[in-house]
Amino acid sequence: VPLGEAWEAYEVELRDLNGAVIARWSTASPQLVLSLSELPADLSGCSFSVRQVSERYGAGLASVLQV
Repeated sequence: VPLGEAWEAYEVELRDLNGAVIARWSTASPQLVLSLSELPADLSGCSFSVRQVSERYGAGLASVLQV
């Protein structure tokens, strides 16, 4: 849900099976388009997390998708 602030961002992280961050992206809109070359060949056991970042409150709770 947009926060109605002058500045909003979304932080997306890709983590490996052990929870280590493999890649991190930031975007100003609630969508992120990646090419296959930006992702590891094998995503098994990886997870994506998405957080909305507020100028006032910082990063919110993450939604996580386990691959």
